[in-house]
Amino acid sequence: MSFYSSLNYWNQRYATTANDQPCEWYMNYNQLRPFLEPDRMGVAPGTTLRVQKPQILKSNRFPRKRECRVLILGCGNSTLGEEMILDGWLGPIMNVDFSDVVIDQMKHKYGEAFYRNVFGYKPLHPMKFVCADITKPLPFANESFDLIICKGAFDAVLSGPKTSVHLVVAEIHRVLARSHGVFFLVTTGNPDSRVEYLEYKYELNHYWQGVSVHSLPVDGSRERGSSAYDKCVYAYLCRKHHWANAGDKLNT
Repeated sequence: MSFYSSLNYWNQRYATTANDQPCEWYMNYNQLRPFLEPDRMGVAPGTTLRVQKPQILKSNRFPRKRECRVLILGCGNSTLGEEMILDGWLGPIMNVDFSDVVIDQMKHKYGEAFYRNVFGYKPLHPMKFVCADITKPLPFANESFDLIICKGAFDAVLSGPKTSVHLVVAEIHRVLARSHGVFFLVTTGNPDSRVEYLEYKYELNHYWQGVSVHSLPVDGSRERGSSAYDKCVYAYLCRKHHWANAGDKLNT
């Protein structure tokens, strides 16, 4: 399905479905919410792939919802950001997509009228929408975000050249806050097919001090071990190292 990495495909799709219901890939916010609670962020029970003992630093503490700086990659017309706001995530939420068509639609949808209807006032940090290709350098400074969410976009990028995915992960690491910053990846790929893309030169701990993986049945009802457990998505919580540049420590 290489068309999933095509800009023309997405622009045409969003142009023709402008009046349809938003498309929520894989799972909605309520289904993923337990993994996004700040007091569990990056330490939720799961299959731990690699973990370093974190230093006890104030910067290890994940910010509260009302302070957390969030980046949503490949936002499309998802209501993820809206649902987060309604659940108390009142810090800056930045949405990125390479489709200028959907970015224009989302800017219009989440204008001042939306906040007046929901809150009765314009909040301190209304959501922002930026048209950018996540396979290229992102227009953000180093350590700009505490939480980066990628739900479906990773798989779309993988439908194109695989080298692009490594560039995506490198940029995610660059703009993610050190020590407490979490990359939350939701994908159809199990660890055998996804972990290699979270590595740098076959080293998982080059970028991350901890990675946990959680398999989630798509209908929310089937249990592991059941013969019906054949369709699921995987949630990866990747916590960035405490040092400024993982490569610095590996080279010393």
